[in-house]
Amino acid sequence: GPGAAVDRLRLGLHGRPRHHYLSALARHRLAPLIGPAPPGPSGPSPRAFVPYVVRSRDRGYERATYPTNRTAGTTPSLRGHSTDRSLHIHRAPMLRWPPHPPAHHACRMEPYPEPPQLPPVVASAGPPTAMRNPVRVLRGVYADIGAQDLPRWEADERLSLARCAAACLQVESARCLSHESAALVHGLWLREREPDVSVVVPSRPHHPHQKLPLPPGARRLTYLRRRRLNLPRKDITTVSGLPVSTLMRTTVDCAFDLPAHDSVCVVESALRTIARPSRYQYSQSSRRVEAARHQLQAAIAAQGRRAGARRARAVVAMASAFTESPGESLLHWLVRALGLPAPRIQMAITDVHHCRLYFPDEAWPEYRVLAEFDGRIKYKTPEDLWQEKQRQDALTRMGWRIERFIWADFTHLNVLRDRILALFPATVARSARPVADLWR
Repeated sequence: GPGAAVDRLRLGLHGRPRHHYLSALARHRLAPLIGPAPPGPSGPSPRAFVPYVVRSRDRGYERATYPTNRTAGTTPSLRGHSTDRSLHIHRAPMLRWPPHPPAHHACRMEPYPEPPQLPPVVASAGPPTAMRNPVRVLRGVYADIGAQDLPRWEADERLSLARCAAACLQVESARCLSHESAALVHGLWLREREPDVSVVVPSRPHHPHQKLPLPPGARRLTYLRRRRLNLPRKDITTVSGLPVSTLMRTTVDCAFDLPAHDSVCVVESALRTIARPSRYQYSQSSRRVEAARHQLQAAIAAQGRRAGARRARAVVAMASAFTESPGESLLHWLVRALGLPAPRIQMAITDVHHCRLYFPDEAWPEYRVLAEFDGRIKYKTPEDLWQEKQRQDALTRMGWRIERFIWADFTHLNVLRDRILALFPATVARSARPVADLWR
């Protein structure tokens, strides 16, 4: 396929980059295609720092920095989280091949999930005067969400992160954050922008649900959920200064306890974090993805007869690490839940007339059908819109049928189902059978 062709172009004998065997002139001419060589073992990289505010002084606050426990160039492991009680911050590195995609490829940089920076959070009797935009996230806990002109999605994310940090400060018996809260701190994707905050407590709580304050501009009412889980010490780590369940345990808990349309975002982003797949090396990346999937399936089997096991197995089996956003994950879930053939995610399509490569979100080459998910962030400038128009025209000329979807489409699943089924031949649409475990 096109992905394998790209692999063969980049890799020569024994898997070494082909341009290692070329002369300097040949490497210069092929530079737009092969890209720069991956970094070699030239010694340890400098340690990064992630700021997190935990201490208040009088009416203000101060910033503390903690070094991460990973250096750039290391690959995250499914079982590589430390169980030591000292502070470890897991900030996943951004490994890409090629580090900078060729300029003539009509695609974005390959995004990978990584832990976000936490907003300042302090315990104070009143709004700290040093904060520009103090917001009360719990009783006696305030956070600085940031400027008023932040994009809506970024303001929602910072508010949810502040609630997670406030729960760790306020709930004295909390062992760690879990489920959507741990996923958010790990940097994994969530369908819900303002999820409930989940903390693990050692005993059954008398009041498991606590209503959280509703700051100005909040979208929905959220709750602090105290969960009693059998969580071994090895399944707890520290990310950005907060105690959370490990990446593996967070993914397993979400797969068991969340609806499939919510857990698929967490599972696919976790696979993407672990395997670091590249659209330019599809076949090699697929082997890493399958290895990570097998470890995740083993972790699910180790949970025994836990409620939600069938749903968890179904979500992990259909999940793809090649999706690049929560919207793409949600579209992938719907396609598979409808019982349609499995699509090729980020499949390379070559435009020979313009010497370009296109990577659509979902493709069915046997039917010449493409499905694309569009968000507002994708079109930041008029130039982005113009480039996407040229891309659509080129794919249409090559005989592809393209259907685009946005977040609002998922509020009417019946209409959305009819739109997707209409893309396929009548025999394929009639033979599609919904997968019950993916609708739970």
